[in-house]
Amino acid sequence: MKTARLFITLLVGATILLSGCNNDDDPVTYTVTVTQDANGTAEADKATAEAGTIVKLTATAADGYIFEKWTVESGDITLSPDAATNPATFTMPAGAVSVKAEFATIPPDTYTITVTNDGNGEAKATINDAEVTESLAGNTVTLTATPNTGYVFSKWTVESGGITFTDETANPATFTMPANAVSVKAEFAEVPKQYSIYLAISYNNAAYDMYISTLVNGVQTDLLPQGGSDAFSGSMTVSGGKTYVAASYFASSNGVTRACYWVDGAFTKLDGPVRVDETEPDHAQSIVVSDGKAYVAGLYMNNYKAVPCYWVDGVLNTLTLPDGASFGATYSIVVSGGKVYAAGYSYGSTRTPGYWDDGVFVPLDIPAGATFQVNDGGIGIAVADKVYVMGSYKLDSKNYPCVWADGTRTELSFDASANGGAIGKSMTVSGGKVYVSGYSVIDNRYKACFWVDGVRTDLDTPAGMYSMGNSIGVIDGKVYVGGSYFGTSYDYKPCYWFDGERTDLDIPTGGTQASIVGIYISE
Repeated sequence: MKTARLFITLLVGATILLSGCNNDDDPVTYTVTVTQDANGTAEADKATAEAGTIVKLTATAADGYIFEKWTVESGDITLSPDAATNPATFTMPAGAVSVKAEFATIPPDTYTITVTNDGNGEAKATINDAEVTESLAGNTVTLTATPNTGYVFSKWTVESGGITFTDETANPATFTMPANAVSVKAEFAEVPKQYSIYLAISYNNAAYDMYISTLVNGVQTDLLPQGGSDAFSGSMTVSGGKTYVAASYFASSNGVTRACYWVDGAFTKLDGPVRVDETEPDHAQSIVVSDGKAYVAGLYMNNYKAVPCYWVDGVLNTLTLPDGASFGATYSIVVSGGKVYAAGYSYGSTRTPGYWDDGVFVPLDIPAGATFQVNDGGIGIAVADKVYVMGSYKLDSKNYPCVWADGTRTELSFDASANGGAIGKSMTVSGGKVYVSGYSVIDNRYKACFWVDGVRTDLDTPAGMYSMGNSIGVIDGKVYVGGSYFGTSYDYKPCYWFDGERTDLDIPTGGTQASIVGIYISE
């Protein structure tokens, strides 16, 4: 019995001892498997982990490759911060996890393409019709510019990058992308306005017969005096799209000079007064149109003395000479505020410049000892805020162009090298500024120029040639001048300057020399 009790006691003790070795609270871990493609290696900082543990994944790319992403092949995990980040972490779930690291070939370097514009259009870069802002070196990049309304593409300007264009004005244009960043600017220009150009051209033939024609947008019309020949000393204006040209000609009956004008080529003779000697001449010098009426300034001879006058639609108006004057003439005319202003001169003991204001002569001063120029210089008049008169005088063998504004005289500048001074030929007033065309005289060589409020600008003339600016106008703030250039043989060639650029014209058929005596440009 004692033996039996001892056996039971040992059995119970062993049972108690065995039960104490089986603990249900031991931690449970799960495996972490990390694989990779052939272009790198990857590992986890733990091979196994309990649920809730943070596991870190790290990938190392082989040469020529970069890490691309983690791919979860099994296990309910979310990578932080995302699957494209290396290193990445996740929270271990209650189950095994398998993650694969994937790698990609390192892409070649790309370089930025910056395309800007000047604000008057848009521009872009494309490769194979797809818009781009960067490119690999060696690619062909196409630049395309789109102008805003009222503008045209002008050129591409390379601001950085060292690229070149076969033609910087081409649109589209292409270049080969270098191994550096590139910046290109698209530049635009306003669409050039289309202007109508009206010209009056005086020309001679080999026999020195004289002619006048108009050239309107390239179409020539010869102005033929009825009952006469040899039209000369022309002046032109344009009104309502019609050209008005005043001139003188030789009457066929007696060869006497007579005055006339044409409207779009239609001839009108201007009659002088009834005179005892009908062989005394008449001259037309200037024409203007006001309220549809043609006003022509000039003179007629009576008893061998010049009489200042003007015609209105062919009707003669004789101007009164001031006391003490024996003759005079008008060379320029304008109508303003219902009044007629005609500039010219009167002659008593000397030639006095001035103008008739509604029939009353207003004298203008020149320095003592000076002579007012008529044959060489032009005379112009304009009325704006003031009455402006342009002319030239000679003093001590030098010519001085000047402008009187309400009687106050201002000389126009010329270089000290102009030992002959300068001559004014034509005047207009625009935008409150006074414009005068003419020429300076250097050793008897003429150089065409114009003045704006007294400041001179010389005009481009062929090397070795003389030039003259006979007629002037302004449009859109741009100055245009009609005239000619010529050599020592005085073989005049017609030309005009627009915004400083000279345009040479052909001499009319049959002519040997020609000059522009009137110019008008309109939109």
